[in-house]
Amino acid sequence: MDTIQHVTENAGEAWERVRRRLRVEIGEEIYGSWFPRLRLEGMTGGCVRLSVPTRFLRSWIQQHYADRLADLWREEAGVERIDLTVRTAAFRSPTAMPAAALTIAAPVPLDRAPPLAPICVPDPNGSPLTPGLTFDSFVAGQGNALALAAMRKAAAEEARFSPLLLHSGPGLGKTHLLQAAAREAGQGAALYLGAEHFMSLAAGGGAFQASALREVACGVGLLLIDDIHRITGKGAYREFAAIVELRLSAGKPLILAAAMPPSEIEHLDRHLRSRLAGGLVAEIDPMDAVLRRDLVAARIAAIAVELPGFVVPARIVDAIAGRGGLNGRDIGGALNWLRAQFELTGAVPPIEQADVILRGFLRSVFGGHQRLRIDDIMRAVARHYRVSLPDLLSQRRTADLLWPRHVAMYLAKELTMRSLPEIGRRCGGRDHTTVLSGVRKVARLVEADPDRRDEVLALKRAIGGEA
Repeated sequence: MDTIQHVTENAGEAWERVRRRLRVEIGEEIYGSWFPRLRLEGMTGGCVRLSVPTRFLRSWIQQHYADRLADLWREEAGVERIDLTVRTAAFRSPTAMPAAALTIAAPVPLDRAPPLAPICVPDPNGSPLTPGLTFDSFVAGQGNALALAAMRKAAAEEARFSPLLLHSGPGLGKTHLLQAAAREAGQGAALYLGAEHFMSLAAGGGAFQASALREVACGVGLLLIDDIHRITGKGAYREFAAIVELRLSAGKPLILAAAMPPSEIEHLDRHLRSRLAGGLVAEIDPMDAVLRRDLVAARIAAIAVELPGFVVPARIVDAIAGRGGLNGRDIGGALNWLRAQFELTGAVPPIEQADVILRGFLRSVFGGHQRLRIDDIMRAVARHYRVSLPDLLSQRRTADLLWPRHVAMYLAKELTMRSLPEIGRRCGGRDHTTVLSGVRKVARLVEADPDRRDEVLALKRAIGGEA
């Protein structure tokens, strides 16, 4: 007994020295993410026995730090071998055993470890999937064809690009496609996480919950994270960056969605921005008139299945589908208004009444002044003139940037209620006199030059303003 007591006390002291050295070498962030649950179980002869709670953690430590741990133990205690095992539910206790009570286990080399024990970690659940968001219900068009094709491949386990990042303005189908892929891949094969849910999992349960999130997110076949531009906060961002790095390093498919491309997500560091841009970045374009009409028709048909007799006159369809700038949510809101009229009165209002009321409804709810943001206008102008957004916002005054910049200022003045100073701040930190000068230049050219007028009016319609 005296011999065992002496050995275990020495093991505990050596373990403290190993942990201190490892923490200094790899840094507090990496150590705090991966090593707090690595536990010393015992030491005998030339072998030390360590344990972790999950197979994923065991595999990660073996892959990245087994050699270094072996070196540190050899230097501190003359250990020749490390036995790293997974703790079973029966083996674990609420607190670590004191050093004097540690049991001695027969040495087993890392490459000949016994079958792994079951994992007893509370697996984070994915975000709930909205009923009806499937590939079959997604209305395809020219602006979303690439995104749809890529997502179908990913759901069929034929992903050729990772990460795959979809980006667009609101209501254009990003969430629909991510949830459709998660549903098609099947429960257990895919994990879909909205930004808010991801952040609550990463931060809500402390280090243990964050570690469990990382293990599940890295172990699932297909991981889909929505609205990544909204993942902020030091802890949540650190977990997101770690998960991205681990999945890409392991060659596992990763699908993301955001309101803008990686280059425009301000809080991303340079390395993560580069990683996200290194796969396929697919933009979903604003809906054109053909896609809007197809979407209106599909939504009407879906309502008619539930409400037999629900028919929308062609003039009302034209009023909705013909309005530039509407997205899927806007169209859904307009049709829900018609549905409510039908359910409450038993009929769609007469054409003249519905036309007048619906046009007023669209102007008040979806009008340009309420919906459009200066940032949206700047991105649309940059895309139209094929210049980068950072260049458009920069202080450079080359000819290929001056005209698009002036057009952006002009449209911001026309389509929003923002003041000239606010427009200047959003357009690269310019003062209000610069904005006023740019607005006046475009206004003069639009008045005098038919080609310029057509160009600006077409862009205005595409962005969603009245032409």
